[in-house]
Amino acid sequence: RERLSFYEDLYRDIFALTGTPQRILDIGCGLNPVSMPFMHLKDIHYLASDFTQLDCDFLQQYFDVMQKTFSVHGKVVQLDLLEDSDLEKLKRIEPVDVCFMFKLADILDRKRHKRSELVIRAVPAQYVVVSFSTKTISGQAMDRPRRGWFEMMLKRLGYSYDLIEKKNEIFYVVKK
Repeated sequence: RERLSFYEDLYRDIFALTGTPQRILDIGCGLNPVSMPFMHLKDIHYLASDFTQLDCDFLQQYFDVMQKTFSVHGKVVQLDLLEDSDLEKLKRIEPVDVCFMFKLADILDRKRHKRSELVIRAVPAQYVVVSFSTKTISGQAMDRPRRGWFEMMLKRLGYSYDLIEKKNEIFYVVKK
């Protein structure tokens, strides 16, 4: 709901940088795959992953319906990326064109230092799109919405990035 006003522009901007994907991985996805119609993609393979089985079950039902109507090949896997065994599973996923990590890095790094770095390195994709909120929990705009720690990490890893800024979220389009 929070991205509804800019989803089409967001995906257009992302794909202008990454090229039109045929395979997408969406980790820590929540209900983001429901925005797939805003991508305007044909014959897409979409692998979604979330922590909760309930969300995974719902999304698999959604993909099953979408496959009947659109040319979507969707699959859902449950992954807890705070677990080393699930991080290993992520490494073995078939390569994709683009990986979405929307509002996931801050969550990953709350419990384990540098966990988002391990996840980004493990993702089998040339492009990883990582987003962060630009508002505080109380809804106020952050003084510094860019994540300096994240930009320093990308530089250290030798990854380049472009920024896409929207009204309540900043997106790093990372090229590995």
